[in-house]
Amino acid sequence: MTRIEWQWRERGSGGAPYRQRVSVSEAPPPNTEFLTLIEHELNCTACNLRTDGAFCPRAAELVREERESRR
Repeated sequence: MTRIEWQWRERGSGGAPYRQRVSVSEAPPPNTEFLTLIEHELNCTACNLRTDGAFCPRAAELVREERESRR
């Protein structure tokens, strides 16, 4: 969920601070294990060529790590 709020910002030139409307996300950030898994699947030739839905050994390990991190 995203909400709009006002936040104080500093001017880069040393001027007086000002208020700016910003969009604030309340969604939790993705965990690093999930991002590592996605990066692997995008760059792994074996994962890109699979036709049976099976993971390569490294991807299977990353899936286990990602599932463990959510517990």
